[in-house]
Amino acid sequence: MPDTGNVMARTVEYLRELYPSAITEVERLRLGRVRRDWTISVKQFYAYRILKALKDYPEGNYDFLVFATAVDTQKNPRFKLIYLIRSIKMARQITVEVPVADDLPVESVYELWHAADFDEREIYDMYGIVFNGHPNFKRILMPEDWEGFPLRKDYPLKGNQFSNTYLDRKLPEGQLKQSKHVRMP
Repeated sequence: MPDTGNVMARTVEYLRELYPSAITEVERLRLGRVRRDWTISVKQFYAYRILKALKDYPEGNYDFLVFATAVDTQKNPRFKLIYLIRSIKMARQITVEVPVADDLPVESVYELWHAADFDEREIYDMYGIVFNGHPNFKRILMPEDWEGFPLRKDYPLKGNQFSNTYLDRKLPEGQLKQSKHVRMP
């Protein structure tokens, strides 16, 4: 099987030609004997442009968003958005990491990959990162009136007062205490 390094190196060089100051770091990870994955770190200002350039890459566009997620690094900038995208034609994938400040919104990639719909909503719901331009931007996992973002590292380990009493307020009296045991054959 041919070395994927040359193909991926051309991809990174293509991005550097388009946006010379966008990429801050390139990391090449060896996974097994042949497979290599590349990770590029991109400044937040250029994130959408870089992802769009990969989507429109002339040698074989990165047409499949595997997933988007986030990490609370507790550093400055606080969060790191992670996009794993794949080119079906070239049988290659690349990870794009974007450091994101706590108070800055990010451009939605929904228009590039509709698969980003639930991922971006989940990232907002769990971390509080706002995505501009998302067509249905609302909570997906937590109730609409939930306070806080549970995957932030400063979120209380036992939840907050709101989370402790939320179900009691929403369900009829005594409904939480009733348990129904189902006997399996």
